[in-house]
Amino acid sequence: MKCCTDCFTNKDIQIYISDNGLRSDCEFCHSTRVYTHDTQFVGNFIRDGLTRAYTLPDPGLMEHGLDDSNTIYDILMYDERIFPHTLNNDGTSTWLIDALIEDSAPSWHEVTQGSHDKYPEGGNTFLALINGFVGESSTRFSQSWNGFVEHIKHTSRFFDLPTEGSREEYLKDLGILFEYCELLLPTNTSLWRARVLEEHPLNPLDIQDALGPPPPARASHSRMSPTGITCFYLGDSPDTCIAEIRPEVGCELLLGKFITKNILRILDLTKAPNIAKTSIFQSDYDHDMRWAGDFIGQFIDETSRPISSNDSGLEYLPTQALSEYIRSKNFHGIKYNSSQNTNSGTNYTFFLKPKDDYPWFPMPGNSEECMEFHNHMYLCEHQWISLTNVSYEFEKLEARKHTELCMTYDKSTDSKIPY
Repeated sequence: MKCCTDCFTNKDIQIYISDNGLRSDCEFCHSTRVYTHDTQFVGNFIRDGLTRAYTLPDPGLMEHGLDDSNTIYDILMYDERIFPHTLNNDGTSTWLIDALIEDSAPSWHEVTQGSHDKYPEGGNTFLALINGFVGESSTRFSQSWNGFVEHIKHTSRFFDLPTEGSREEYLKDLGILFEYCELLLPTNTSLWRARVLEEHPLNPLDIQDALGPPPPARASHSRMSPTGITCFYLGDSPDTCIAEIRPEVGCELLLGKFITKNILRILDLTKAPNIAKTSIFQSDYDHDMRWAGDFIGQFIDETSRPISSNDSGLEYLPTQALSEYIRSKNFHGIKYNSSQNTNSGTNYTFFLKPKDDYPWFPMPGNSEECMEFHNHMYLCEHQWISLTNVSYEFEKLEARKHTELCMTYDKSTDSKIPY
């Protein structure tokens, strides 16, 4: 029997039929003068696709009610959606599946030579997604990240040992996903930074230095950068940047508003991107990409979760090393969820340095002049504020402590400075 390109909505199956078939009339959907091909060969093509993504169910999972399998009928009609609705509605797709699976089954001669049919029940054969029970934790993305975390924490930190995988190799798979997380931060975006200062700077240049990126000698240990390496931390609002520094009641803060001068390439780790599922009938189908969005969601939660100051030395190591990897991929910075302002606060870490942070002597391969802070943003105004109240609300959720920071503060002076 012959089926045709009109019997399917999947582009890969249509291309296979048109590349290998001839024009004739279809016995299933009754289209005329269309490309058709034998159900034996189209069935083998569909079997190859099913093999890339599905397997026979695990009896152990089935026994404990943890199986999430479906029949080939349901998989092709409703999960992979390879047929037009009209063929599903009038039962033609069921008839076509029977023909595709039966006609592509091993021949009697092949059976005598040891072959067996993986789908002995035809369209009624139950199949489950490969690694469907464990999902994103089975992907190379999860395994690479977990391996990198273990490596950077407990194996080697500064040099790759000959007997161990390199840190860049661990992160290579994550680099594929980062392409889906790219964000172009527009020109004239407003961002905020807060500093606790004991003395008031008196002139505009001192104020700008106080609010700008710290010099290496004052660069402290943070989520995305170790001590001595300058990064520029900003928030999307005054509340967010104040919450991040966790000030005490009664202290005075210098709050600055910055404006971006040009478009900045940012890695957005605030939400999982919508990664479209690719067709199982593509020869380069990547099964791990099926859970890529779920993995990024878990990765975002892990890299932005609150960390105790007692644990930060070890727990910040993976994100600090990751930050350097992201920087090496020509990103200007990273956007991520605030762990302190849980009401949708957003942080930014920019790989921007103060103007005086460049050595007078030549550095090998040094081409970072474009990452100078003044080239990409400027301070447009500042405020002195006095913190009058800070309260912490704790909510116990799944044995993890979440903190919500509530603040009130008094603005003293609003100053706009023509930098």
